[in-house]
Amino acid sequence: MSDKVYTEVFFPALNKNYNFVLPVGITLDTAVKLMTEIIREKEFIQLEDLGLLLYDWESREMLDRTKTVFGSGIIDGKKLMLV
Repeated sequence: MSDKVYTEVFFPALNKNYNFVLPVGITLDTAVKLMTEIIREKEFIQLEDLGLLLYDWESREMLDRTKTVFGSGIIDGKKLMLV
C-alpha cells in the first residue's frame, strides 16, 4: 500500500479542478485545511475553511472529516468535490 493517494478535487466556487497528493494517514479535516490553503495561494483569493466539506464525486456522499484519507476509502484517481 502506498502512503499517498492522487486525487482530483472539483471546487465549484471557482468552477475549477485541482490535483492533490494526499497522505493516507491524515484526517480529512487536515486535508481540507491544506487544500484550502493551496487553492487560496494559487488563486490569490481570500478563502477560509469555514466548514468546507468533501464529497465523493460519483456517489455525492459527504465524507466524514474525522476519518483518515485511507479510512474514507479514497484511492488513486478518486474524484472529490470541495463544497
